[in-house]
Amino acid sequence: MAERARSGAWVAKGIHRTVWAGLTFATTDTGAPTKYHRLADKNVTVRGTFGAGGSVVLEGSNDVTDPPTNWYTLQDVAGNAIALTAANPTEQVLQNTLWYRPRVTAGDGTTSLACELVATGGD
Repeated sequence: MAERARSGAWVAKGIHRTVWAGLTFATTDTGAPTKYHRLADKNVTVRGTFGAGGSVVLEGSNDVTDPPTNWYTLQDVAGNAIALTAANPTEQVLQNTLWYRPRVTAGDGTTSLACELVATGGD
């Protein structure tokens, strides 16, 4: 498993965007964990080449350790697991955890994805 670096920036007052690029299935990549607990509203989008059966889940953790070790798949507002299997879907994230990361769970040798997490709040 390879951990992909993240890049992030404030795009407007109270809106932060984090991107994990180069996520592949060849090494069942995860994104480097990021914290967003102070920004309560979040949505996630995935773009790129999914390959055969490509899928990315968004995971959260409430571990106080850095980095966290216990992860679970987050849910959308309808209570469904966030498992993105097509380019450009955007899902609203239900849980407000301490940590977030994407994890590639399926695909083939052509799978190459970028995951974007946008968080908004009063900061």
